[in-house]
Amino acid sequence: MITDLTPPERRGTAFGFYNATIGVGALIASVLFGYLYEHFGSSTAFTTGAALAGVAAVMLLFVPTQPLSHAE
Repeated sequence: MITDLTPPERRGTAFGFYNATIGVGALIASVLFGYLYEHFGSSTAFTTGAALAGVAAVMLLFVPTQPLSHAE
């Protein structure tokens, strides 16, 4: 998807940004999950995770599927 949506000369930057975003997101998700698990129990932590996964799935419906044109 990144390759399809990014001009060839910007793909390295796009993959770097993607991987940085994934890393930061995973760290935040792990800390939040741990906090919820410790303070509110496992059902709250897993329910929150499922709800956020559902929101993410719906948000994927709004991702553009055509390559972005770029001005030269």
